Amino acid sequence: MVQNCESVREYIEAFRQNPLDWGIIPLNAAADVLQVARSSVERMVKDGRLTLITVHGVKAIRMKDILGILDARQEECQTVVAVLEKVARQHKPPVFYEAVMNPLGLNHEWSAHRAKIGGLLGDASRGSHERDGILLSVLVHNKEQKAGATLPSEGFFEMAADVGYRWKDKHAFVQREMQRVYQHYARR
Repeated sequence: MVQNCESVREYIEAFRQNPLDWGIIPLNAAADVLQVARSSVERMVKDGRLTLITVHGVKAIRMKDILGILDARQEECQTVVAVLEKVARQHKPPVFYEAVMNPLGLNHEWSAHRAKIGGLLGDASRGSHERDGILLSVLVHNKEQKAGATLPSEGFFEMAADVGYRWKDKHAFVQREMQRVYQHYARR
């Protein structure tokens, strides 16, 4: 959907009458906050998920739509966290991606869904790292590895490095971090 204001004055009047519907964020900032490319934001406008508001020729996205997407993402992240906390509390072996994708209706065969779950798992681990000093998504492994030697995806290791973790041996690092997660949830 597209809404146009020919002048800044017209926009100010519209905003004054209904700030919730007329609050805006620049296109590039919308892409940053949604953690997608600008082309993805443009696609979301075309398919109706986002409203484009043009003010005197300057393109922006309706903030209300961004907040809705962020709220939905937070709920999805909470679903992922709940699945992983159950695995941790029950001291179960690592799960594969389907275990966290299925409750969200995501399909592991679709690259957009794999990217989405990667982002949600990253958010879950950043949150657990900030709150509890653990990486909760260490419990999600790739299926395409030989049994007993599975590891999380490369995205997990990138996120772990981003928040300050270092290791020499990925397998030893994963085993250590899994034990830390299990120990944390055993105390709860």
